[in-house]
Amino acid sequence: PALCYSTLRILGQISSNGLRNQEINAIFQPRKRLGYYLYLAAQSNRPYTCQYTREELADTLVINQRSLHRYLAAMEDDGCLELKKGKIRIDEKHYKKLSELYDSPSEGM
Repeated sequence: PALCYSTLRILGQISSNGLRNQEINAIFQPRKRLGYYLYLAAQSNRPYTCQYTREELADTLVINQRSLHRYLAAMEDDGCLELKKGKIRIDEKHYKKLSELYDSPSEGM
């Protein structure tokens, strides 16, 4: 019984996380999803450098890689991040811009 309960609990958590991710992906536009992800990632430490490759980031956020490149370039032009030597970098001024857009998820989305 304990093993069955643990298995069901784990499967429930996996299912819940999958549904939450699907809901977020269905509701929010890909560029907004990227911006909000980077905003949350940079909250704890700045300067923040994303450790994901572009391919991993695109897979994680369910965004086409070509679109991801366009979104990153546009976000750099908007002052939300810096692309340096292939890395996505967010310092204090970039984070301030991101926080203006994404401090409340409903505002930026």
